[in-house]
Amino acid sequence: MLSLISHGVGVTVATSGPRNALEHVYFSRLGDAKVLAVVVARSGVVPIGFLRLDIPQSDLDFGRALHQRKFSRLTMSDMRAELARRLEQERSEYDRLMKSLDQLYKQGALAATDDTQAVFVEGAANLVTNLGTNQATGEEDRQRLQEMLRDA
Repeated sequence: MLSLISHGVGVTVATSGPRNALEHVYFSRLGDAKVLAVVVARSGVVPIGFLRLDIPQSDLDFGRALHQRKFSRLTMSDMRAELARRLEQERSEYDRLMKSLDQLYKQGALAATDDTQAVFVEGAANLVTNLGTNQATGEEDRQRLQEMLRDA
């Protein structure tokens, strides 16, 4: 009777709140740019949808596993807020790392010098002085090391 009066128009009411939290999500790649999505809500509602996405199954599996570990039992609005918070945190960390790299570059630590190679030896004087306990080989080693350090 209702369908005759409304000419086949259907009306649904979506619940919100904790009962609308997502328990599980499942994704299955069906073919070129087609994905089957099954979402199980805490309320027991199981909407099934077909999406037009060109995503490999491995990425879909990763998304499902991530949801299970980090976002299970959250409502969509809570999930969006958590994702936004995490993205902002990652963005801040990325900006901090880029500033550090910029400072290292400006100070010359990351300068590219293709034409010369440098060897930095700290404590070379102590190394030359204290090299070898055997007098015969110690003197030869000391001379070779001094020549190597002069040539470097």
